[in-house]
Amino acid sequence: MLNTFMQRLVLTLILGVVCCHSPFSFAMPHPLKMSVGILTFDEESELYEIELRIFIDDLIVGTGGKLPTESVPWATVAPKKEKVRQHVGDHFSLSLNAMPQVLNFHKMEVEELTVAVTLQFSSELKPSDIVQISSEDSILTKTFVNQRNVLHIDLPGKGRRSLLFNAHQQEVEIDF
Repeated sequence: MLNTFMQRLVLTLILGVVCCHSPFSFAMPHPLKMSVGILTFDEESELYEIELRIFIDDLIVGTGGKLPTESVPWATVAPKKEKVRQHVGDHFSLSLNAMPQVLNFHKMEVEELTVAVTLQFSSELKPSDIVQISSEDSILTKTFVNQRNVLHIDLPGKGRRSLLFNAHQQEVEIDF
């Protein structure tokens, strides 16, 4: 299951490189505006985890920063952790069976083209108890009209589902 997510992530990164011509290019903005996430459950720790990947250049603009004019590696200009924490906290939420979950900002890793944000939460609900998931995701949708955000749901005993968000559809609900 994770391999499929990694394959999609690699494809997303390849598209980003193709669209940007180079991971170091600031000459032209890439037309692909998206973030990709996955919700999983670790049976050993009994924690839910959401891993989000967001293009660094889009996040810079979305958090009020300015893109540098010289060519530098994307990772050197990524927004600071606190700015990313604030933006994700203000623009992403999740509910299980209509119960809002408290999402803890677990970690942030700066990759070559993306920022990987990991959120964790615990719930008295096990994946088998979940009949509905709703989420609000407006990450960068107010900055870029063509922003698309995807959240893959990959929980034990549940069929894999995907939620698609954009500027006109920032709240999505699915039933199992």
